[in-house]
Amino acid sequence: MKSGAEVVGELIIAGLRSKIKEEREQILNDLYGKIAQITFPNLHEALILYFEDVEGLGRWIRYEKHTTPIFTCKECNWEGGYNELPSEEIPIELSKSEEHPIQNPTKLVVYEKCPKCGNEKLKKKSWKHPDAKIVVWGSHFDIGALGDAAIGPIGHRIKGLFRALWFVLTRRVRLSPITKLTLGLKIGKLMM
Repeated sequence: MKSGAEVVGELIIAGLRSKIKEEREQILNDLYGKIAQITFPNLHEALILYFEDVEGLGRWIRYEKHTTPIFTCKECNWEGGYNELPSEEIPIELSKSEEHPIQNPTKLVVYEKCPKCGNEKLKKKSWKHPDAKIVVWGSHFDIGALGDAAIGPIGHRIKGLFRALWFVLTRRVRLSPITKLTLGLKIGKLMM
């Protein structure tokens, strides 16, 4: 089963395939040679996008998924990702008066403690790809909203630009470095 970040990667590729050839080539030429990281804090994953030459396809996009953040135990120096922390599925109690299509719903509870020694004092560090030109943090919806500043008639783009700036100022979306805002808008456009 694909993770959330892998699904977003597949959606980006499907979106590129659905564009007319000239528009797709322009996007790939604009982003050629760049490496972008999209971090989804709600999924605890990062998606790395490589805009490069792919054998048999020419200029295209390739992606990888990585776990983030990385945890380090202060006691035994264990290091691992979010998916390596101890977890358990807990049943969700539903009211008896309502019928639900899900018979036995559960939620996953992750305990932030060392799986090796049980210590609860873990150091958390966000993972960053060493070659990424830009790192964008946020939910798929919020990052996609950045693309509103790059698509449509001028009135829509102006509203989209103000919305994108608001998301950046309120830290719903974070860009690093902030000087790569135009690259962030292009990445947001891919997620629409």
